[in-house]
Amino acid sequence: MTEVEAAPRVSGQILLAACDRQQVTVERDPDRPDTHLQLRILLPACAHPRSHRDWQWLTLPVRIPPTVPAQASVHTPTLRLVEGRVRVDVPWRIPVPAAEPAGHVHALGLDWGNTTLLTGSIARLGTDRQGRRRVLADNTPLSFDAAGVSAKLLRLRTIAEQVRAKTDQHARLLTGRPDPVLQTRHDLLEREHQRVQAKIRHLNGSLAWAAARWAVDHAITAQVSVIYIEDLATLETRGLGRSMNRRFGAHVRGQIFDALRHLAGKAGIAVVTVPARGTSAGCPRCGHLLRHVKAPDRVTSRGHKWAHCPHCRLSADRDHAASQRIVARGLLGQQHTTGTRAGTLAIRATIDGPVRAVRDKTRPTPPRPPRQQSRGFRVSSPAPSRHRVPAPPPPRPVRWDSVRRDDPPRPGPPGRARGRPRDQTTRPAATTIAAGPSAEDSTGT
Repeated sequence: MTEVEAAPRVSGQILLAACDRQQVTVERDPDRPDTHLQLRILLPACAHPRSHRDWQWLTLPVRIPPTVPAQASVHTPTLRLVEGRVRVDVPWRIPVPAAEPAGHVHALGLDWGNTTLLTGSIARLGTDRQGRRRVLADNTPLSFDAAGVSAKLLRLRTIAEQVRAKTDQHARLLTGRPDPVLQTRHDLLEREHQRVQAKIRHLNGSLAWAAARWAVDHAITAQVSVIYIEDLATLETRGLGRSMNRRFGAHVRGQIFDALRHLAGKAGIAVVTVPARGTSAGCPRCGHLLRHVKAPDRVTSRGHKWAHCPHCRLSADRDHAASQRIVARGLLGQQHTTGTRAGTLAIRATIDGPVRAVRDKTRPTPPRPPRQQSRGFRVSSPAPSRHRVPAPPPPRPVRWDSVRRDDPPRPGPPGRARGRPRDQTTRPAATTIAAGPSAEDSTGT
């Protein structure tokens, strides 16, 4: 059986975490403690060692990355062989205060999205006039949009699937007669598939740490003490189809959660998971079922992105409304926080409550821009509307050809505008110019 089977393939790495000081030691360099380490390890000198003579001690100088603080304690590393070079993965640890599982007042709620990777809401826990607990949320939506990176990942996954399909077809053809040309193509496609998969892993890691850093930075800025995030493992699997399952499975939610716990732990912020069932279906204001529509101005068209409540008339983004329900479940049910076997904090009970909008004024009113002056004549009052105010009567026509003044107007004193004279003296009557037959002609004289 062993002669028929091929040689086992193992990864080119050495895990030294289970080794004691008889095989490996690591410590800071006495001459350069801030920048270098000394790794002393016992390695075999031949391929198949048989006695202690086939082993020898090696001292490897390791440069410390600038991201490792000076007060951090280093631990046993892992050696990896990458492209003919030895890579050393050095874990380090710094003491941080343990986060409290309960007793939080300010919190940040995060919701997983399909198009938008993360959507958050900041809220605080308060009381009303009757002494009942209530959640006050800020209506400012926080969203981490990674549309560009997601599109690139989708394109790379499509290429990887196509290359894998060609590789499988070549493998089926090679089961028959050996073909050197086909074998060369098969090896080339295998290397191409490994290259694409490495690129996908690199982008997934970068995206996960960027999303975690974005969430922790918002939590530090808002001075919150806990981050509540929904646990998608509590949802039951349903028939969503092959494309939807691949889309949800290709996300890097696990890496984001691990990076979020790491960065939040360094900042002293707790990360707690809450049940995900019904976070997008209910209204955060009144608790009734939401109607998912396409846009706020198209409430009759069914969609996915926008949420409209027919009971309280709430109109908000679907993920933003879900993040408010998540932070409300966390703040109202924090007394049910328990620890898991993996060392994480979780809330198993589902306690929902209404979320009110914060109306506190925390900053001055911004100055308004000056009103632009019109270029035409300045009007003190608006013109009357012709539909409400009746138009004035038209002026009576005057026949200037039938009236003539004998004396010209008297000039006024110097320096005074011409107009009506001060004295109200009687002026001579105007002479009528006959426009037709006179009175004498009409009498016949």
